[in-house]
Amino acid sequence: MRLLVTNPWNGQAYCLVRDLRPHASRLVVTAYREHGLLGRLAPGAVSRFVDRVYTVPLAVSDWRRGDGREQNSDAEERYIRAILEICERERLDTVFPSWDPEVFVLSRNKSRFTERAITVPVPKWSSLRRTMDKYSLIEAATAVGFPCPKTSLPATRAEARELAEQLGFPLVVKPRFSAGARGTHLVTDPSQLAAVLEQVEPSFGMPILQEWIPGGQDRRVSVSLTLDRQGQLVSAQTRRILRSVFPSFSSVPAAQVSWERPDWTADAARLVRSLDYWGHARVQLKVDPRDGLGKLLEINCRPGFLVWCEIGAGQDVPLLCVRIERGEPVEMTPGPPGPRVFLSPIEDTISLCAVLLERAGRRIWPTRWAPPAGDPPLREVLKEYRETYRAPRKILDWYFRALADDPLAGLAWYSAQLTHIAREPKRLPFERHAGLVGSPAASHSG
Repeated sequence: MRLLVTNPWNGQAYCLVRDLRPHASRLVVTAYREHGLLGRLAPGAVSRFVDRVYTVPLAVSDWRRGDGREQNSDAEERYIRAILEICERERLDTVFPSWDPEVFVLSRNKSRFTERAITVPVPKWSSLRRTMDKYSLIEAATAVGFPCPKTSLPATRAEARELAEQLGFPLVVKPRFSAGARGTHLVTDPSQLAAVLEQVEPSFGMPILQEWIPGGQDRRVSVSLTLDRQGQLVSAQTRRILRSVFPSFSSVPAAQVSWERPDWTADAARLVRSLDYWGHARVQLKVDPRDGLGKLLEINCRPGFLVWCEIGAGQDVPLLCVRIERGEPVEMTPGPPGPRVFLSPIEDTISLCAVLLERAGRRIWPTRWAPPAGDPPLREVLKEYRETYRAPRKILDWYFRALADDPLAGLAWYSAQLTHIAREPKRLPFERHAGLVGSPAASHSG
C-alpha cells in the first residue's frame, strides 16, 4: 500500500506507522499547521519509518461541540481537501486516521475517497455517529440491556445542578464528544460542578453527567474487538489494568494483563453489532463492586495507543482493519493461549517511585499520612512488581522498544509522555476520606 497516517502525536499513530511500514512502499504522516515546529517533532513525524511529513489545517472545534450535521464545516472542508491533495500528489491508496475528530470527518466524507480508490478504514458514518456520541451510545446500550452507569444530559446549567443532586456526588462530567479525557472531570460537590461546567461548556457544549462507579483503576477493563463486514468477530482481547502511574482520576496505565472473560467479549460484540458497526472498537468497562457488573464507559472507534498489546499478542489489528475495509477475506486470529502481561517500563518505574515515596511519607508524617484500609505491606507490593517482570509471557510496549531501534521517535514520545504525567493530578482531595486511596481512582477516559 501507499499509506498516510494522521496526527503523529498520538501513540496509536506511531503504532500504525511501525506496524504497517512492512506493507507500505510509501508512508507519509500529516501534522497540523497550527502546531508549527512542535508538530514536526511528534513521535510519528521523526520516526525513521516515515518517508515524509505534510501539514494540514486543524479541524476539531465542530466535533468537540457535538456538531453531527451531514455537511462539512469550512474548517472540515479545508481539512478534507488538504488530505485529498496529498493523496493525489503522493499517489496514496490508503488513509488511516489515528484521532477521533479525524475518524469522524473522514467517515462522513468516505465516499470522496472511495471514488478515488483510496481505502479509509473507519466505520460507516451512520454507525460512527451514534457510537462516538457518548450520550447516544449509553441510550443504545441501555436499549439492548448492556449495563451502564446512570447518565443524564442536562439542557442548562440549572438543570445540571438538579440532575447532579439526583445522581449524588462524586460524579463524572464528560463531554459528549472528546478524546484522551479532554474536558472530563470528577466532581465532588456542587460548587466544583458550577466551576467545571463554566470551563467545559464553551468548548464542548453541555456535557453529560454520569454516576461515579466506586473503585480504582484495577477495576478498569478494555475489550478490544474487530468485526468483519458480516459482523463476525475476527480478533478479540480483554485486558485489565494492574498498575497505573499515580493514584488519580485519570492516570497512565503502567502494567496490564490479559483476562479471559468470554462472557464480556460476547456481550461487547453483541453491543457493537447492535450499532451496525464493523471494524475495530475498544469497549471500555468498569467493574462495579456493588453488583459485579462490567458497566460501559465508552467505545473508542479506532485502534488506541495500547494497540501494541493486541499486535504483540499476535492480533495485527491495523492490517485487519485495512483488509476488512478493502473487502478482503479475513479469518479469526485468537492469539496464543494463556495470560499475557503488558508492561510499560518507564511508566512502571515512575509508578514504583511514587509508591516508595508515599510509604516514606507515611513513616515521616504518620499522623498526616495514615495508610488506607486494606493497604498491602510493602513487601507484597514489591513482589507484585517483581513477578510481572518475571512473567513468562510478557510484552514490552513499543515506545520503550523505540528507544533502541527508533530513538528519535522514542525520545519524542517520552518527552511528551513525561510532560503529561508531570501535569496530571497525583491525588484527588476526596479520595482519602471516601476510602478510595487503597487503589488508584478510576478514569472514565480513553
